[in-house]
Amino acid sequence: MNADPCAEKSAHYSAACNLKACMLKSLRTTRFAVQRVFKDKPRRLDLIFQWSNAPLYFVTFNTHARASLLATAEVREAFIKYCQRTADFRIGVGRYVIMPDHIHLFVCFGVGC
Repeated sequence: MNADPCAEKSAHYSAACNLKACMLKSLRTTRFAVQRVFKDKPRRLDLIFQWSNAPLYFVTFNTHARASLLATAEVREAFIKYCQRTADFRIGVGRYVIMPDHIHLFVCFGVGC
């Protein structure tokens, strides 16, 4: 006897074939080629990448337990000083947003940052 419920050797097997099991089995064994389709690239990206080939990252990080510690003048000034020092290490920090419990920023690493 064949253990495959989808085998079509007789009417008995085809009647006993569970359609859902057959579909799941075929999905597991079938590979689908997915072509990504992108809309038009924003023109501002050409302006950003014209001066450097270094990858640009969007980074978000937050405080422990999402404590509201960051939206102060002292933190902002310390962050600006830190960002200015990063140029000595070939790290570029771009636009940023300091929220009470997290920070968003653009950063790149390498030559040309």
